[in-house]
Order: sequence, then structure tokens, then C-alpha cells
Amino acid sequence: MKEIFEEKDKIQIKLDGVQETLVLPLWGRALESIKPNPIIEDHKALEFIKKIDYDWNKIGSGYDDDGALSYIFRAKSLDDAISSYIEKHPNATIVNIGAGLDTTFTRVDNGYIRWYDLDLPEVINLRSKLMRETNRMRFISKSVLDFSWFNNIVFKKENGIFFIAGGVYHYFNQEDMKKLFCAMAENFPGGEHIFDIVSKFGKFLSNRMVKKAGNKSAPMNWFVKNADNIAKWDKRIQIVEEYSYYSKIERNTSIQNSMIWKMNMCDKLKAAKYIHIRFKTA
Repeated sequence: MKEIFEEKDKIQIKLDGVQETLVLPLWGRALESIKPNPIIEDHKALEFIKKIDYDWNKIGSGYDDDGALSYIFRAKSLDDAISSYIEKHPNATIVNIGAGLDTTFTRVDNGYIRWYDLDLPEVINLRSKLMRETNRMRFISKSVLDFSWFNNIVFKKENGIFFIAGGVYHYFNQEDMKKLFCAMAENFPGGEHIFDIVSKFGKFLSNRMVKKAGNKSAPMNWFVKNADNIAKWDKRIQIVEEYSYYSKIERNTSIQNSMIWKMNMCDKLKAAKYIHIRFKTA
């Protein structure tokens, strides 16, 4: 592991709090990618992790393989959702909210989509040191709550627009989320959005897990009991689907029994889930 992740002239990072949580899914994807039969192959994640000067052992001591797999399955679930959307909308715009050090574009790109990675300035600054923008893949250096980012998006209703947010909204409060979703409904009619969120119990478990990994300053805040409560915020918000976090992940022999047990318990207790919404046209 140490040899695989080593590289000279590493990039220094100075992130804390919520921003520091972006290294967790990156570590998980890189760890999975060096396995003989990975669930997802993320060579870009491996490239990133080699270049970043960070104490990866700190994560490894707080997480086991099961903990890393939770990030892998989220990546796969979002990859599948995007792929399904762009099959119907091959020229769609995709917006990755709270992109962090995510590398989804390199895994799902069909050669036609237009992609935006949105995150805070310090995070985008780090991304810029690790990869370059292209004509179809751009960075937006703003908070998701600064709605001026809407103006940075090339949106053609006939092509479709799809928003993703993985491990992002937990850190905001409900009132901010309501303002965001209503504003998105106003500005992107016909668009769709998928994101993961926890229940009240799931929030407790997740906060305990993140603290165990060494980050004690990024508590989760928002949780959702029922997606229908979100639909009540605005008549243009329609629930497409609401499903448990692991419900679409096949349980097979490559997954250890300990992880399968955790997956089943998570779904049974409804600790985490995905919510897929559509912004209806007037």
C-alpha cells in the first residue's frame, strides 16, 4: 500500500472540518482500485492519492475494508444513476455538487456530456493542481448556497440536466436545503437530481464513524425521514424514487459476510438512502 501511494513532489493540502472529509471517499476508491477484481476501477483516484501529501495511515487506522466499501458503493450507485440518465439524454449537462476530489466524470463520460464540478474555492484550487479543465469538464469555485453558480451552467432544456451530490447535504441545515431546492426548481425546469442522505439514526452512526477516522470537526446536521417532506417544499419538486442505500447493490461472494450484514442492517433500519427528484415544468 505504502509503495503504491508514494510519489515525489507531493501537493500539500491544508483542509479541515467538512473539507477534510473529501479525502475519505478518495482513499476508498483508490484502495478498491488496487484489488484484483475491483467493484469500480478508478485510476484517476490512484493518481490523485499518489500526488497528495496526506497521512493516509490516519484513515487506514480508523477504517477497515468495510468502511471503504461504503464509499465504493456510493460511487457505483451514482455512476449507475448518471449512466442511466445519459442513455436517454446523451448531450446532457451534469453538475457534481460538492465535488471534492471526486473523479466520476472520468468513469461515466460518453464523449458528449457537459460536466461541472462545483465546490468551495479552496477545494477547487486543490482540484486544479490535480487535473485540468477541458471544453466539456469545468470547475465552479463557489459555495452551493451562492446561487450565482446557476449562471455558470450551460443549460439547454432539450438536452437535459442532471445534478448529483454524494455525501454533501448532510452538513447543511434543512432551511438552506429548502432554499436551494426551490431555487433549482425555478432555474432548471425539467432537471433531475439524485443525492444520498441519512436518517436521524444514520446521522448518529455516520458522525461516530467520521470521528473514529480522525475528523472531529465535521458533524452531520441534516437528515430526512421521508422524501415526501421534501416534495412539500415546492409544487415543482417531484419524487422520482426513494430507495435504501444498499438496495441496488448485488450481494455476491466478493463481499465479505461482515459487510453484507452491515448492508442489510443499514437497509433494514433505513439509516441511509438515495432520493431522486425531478423539477417539474410549470
